[in-house]
Amino acid sequence: MPKPRTSRKLADLTEQMVGYRRVYTTYNRLANRAKRRLDETATGVGRMLNERDLVPPEDSGLIIRLWHEDTKKARGMKRGIREFSQKHSKYGKILQGMIDKSRDVQRDHLTFDYEYELCEEDCVKLLMEMGLSEERALAVYSVSEGLGDDLEGFREGPYDILLPR
Repeated sequence: MPKPRTSRKLADLTEQMVGYRRVYTTYNRLANRAKRRLDETATGVGRMLNERDLVPPEDSGLIIRLWHEDTKKARGMKRGIREFSQKHSKYGKILQGMIDKSRDVQRDHLTFDYEYELCEEDCVKLLMEMGLSEERALAVYSVSEGLGDDLEGFREGPYDILLPR
């Protein structure tokens, strides 16, 4: 059996993949923690806004609005097929009609923003609440401070989140 040839290019590309995976998994874990906390907090804030007539203090610089959207949600195919099979065994039009049926659903959205920048102390505190030491939180904050400017697609202005059901 012939000896396989070595390839420096293959080695370089494999090293790049290892590096990309490390960056991706590290930042993805941090992003997933932040997303879970965002969803939990938004759900609580949405509940507060829904149950009571509350607004933030005028001088806070905070913008928050709960709004509802009426929309149609398609029925699941499995359910339609099951119903069809039970009622009409041969008619394709009837099956398509059942699948195309929809029902009304109300979706809750929360739109929020802050007119100022969050201070370093607040950002570091949030990172520490996500499980980072103070030293790591400071390091992540200093790196990420300008990262949004460097990455395309970073969006300023109000953020809209669909509240989990």
